[in-house]
Amino acid sequence: VVPLLTSQRPKMKYLVGVDSSKNAEKAFLTAISYMNKEEDEIFVISVAEDSGAIVMGPYADVSFLISLDKKIEEQTRNLLKLYARKCKEQNVKYTCLLAKGSPKDAICNEVVSRDIDVLVMGRRGAGWMERIVIGSNSEHCLHNAKCSVLVVKEDPEDAE
Repeated sequence: VVPLLTSQRPKMKYLVGVDSSKNAEKAFLTAISYMNKEEDEIFVISVAEDSGAIVMGPYADVSFLISLDKKIEEQTRNLLKLYARKCKEQNVKYTCLLAKGSPKDAICNEVVSRDIDVLVMGRRGAGWMERIVIGSNSEHCLHNAKCSVLVVKEDPEDAE
């Protein structure tokens, strides 16, 4: 196998899933390190989960849920603005994406719709019980995304 020189490598599209964790930033920086900054493009996605997935039950106040959804979306937009600044600092071609709903589904859908070559995600080290009950976003995408997936493990000193 002969490795391709950078000038011979095809243009790549990277998708990085981010949240407010240190490990998401590590995944972002890892993706940047793999990029050919003159050719490649990075898509940064953050998902504003529906409050219904967080607060459930017959006594959930609808006005409270609407207010919570707006707050979650605002925080997600602010996070994407932060990553837009980081992309500008790195001088890379980028697009920030705000999705709503399930992170697992939103990320896998964007992989297909944007014809992504590599999905880069952080793995925050969910415990076995959490993985059984709610599942892992990185594990789901590893098995279901229609592209190569790079899962970046958390640093041991960042583990809770």
